[in-house]
Amino acid sequence: GADLSGAHLVGANISGGILVGANLGGAMLKGIRNLASAQFDNLRGAILDGADLTGVDLTGKDLSGTRFRGCLNLGSATLDGADLAGVNLCGVDFCGASLKGCKLGGAKGLRQAKFGNLCGAILDGVDLTGVHLTKKDLSGTR
Repeated sequence: GADLSGAHLVGANISGGILVGANLGGAMLKGIRNLASAQFDNLRGAILDGADLTGVDLTGKDLSGTRFRGCLNLGSATLDGADLAGVNLCGVDFCGASLKGCKLGGAKGLRQAKFGNLCGAILDGVDLTGVHLTKKDLSGTR
């Protein structure tokens, strides 16, 4: 795969891009568009500040070390089985996202994140102090 580590792809339109095997560690993907139609292995260590992640399928992806500041919408995104352990999720909007089996252990900034539900999420070691969970679906959560 291509070595895109540290690449500056700010505002890029990667519709239909095939990034399987690409190293995106430290790549600046700020404001990137059409990520939902791209193919990739993982986004470990990528900088996704302000990226449009609407509808992105991140099933089973390793997102450790990824930065999500300013991701306004993860609506209809699939994060089933994704690894977000230790990631700072301050300000991330997960409303409408599927989080079944998503690993959130050690995730930071959850008080400032928005959740539609946490149905099936793996919350081992997660500090939910101050997280607003009134009327949220927590079925299957462990």
